[in-house]
Amino acid sequence: MTLLIDSGNTRLKLMRMEDAGGRLAEVTALAYANADFEQRLVPILSKFRDSKRCFLASVSANAWSEKIQQHLKDQGFEVIRVVAEKQALGVKNGYLHPARLGVDRFLAMIAAHQAMKKNVQ
Repeated sequence: MTLLIDSGNTRLKLMRMEDAGGRLAEVTALAYANADFEQRLVPILSKFRDSKRCFLASVSANAWSEKIQQHLKDQGFEVIRVVAEKQALGVKNGYLHPARLGVDRFLAMIAAHQAMKKNVQ
């Protein structure tokens, strides 16, 4: 099992992906605005303990990204930070500075390219 995390501007979304076949299951979301966000995060992460690695995509430029990454490491996850790159999986990023393209948009373009098997803009 692999844990996929989308750390957006307002909430954290987590889902489990089965390694065989890539089936997605057990989606959980948690809003950063909740006063007890961090206290609720730790038990949520423990639900995903059978996952050994985690792909973390974050558009949030706040301190939560680092805290989330530390909590994942504390729980024993191998954390792979996903970022927009110049080129990946058949998609070319036209930005002069590739990291300026939001990782959420970059991943959406990769998904569209994989689904349509043609160029997307």
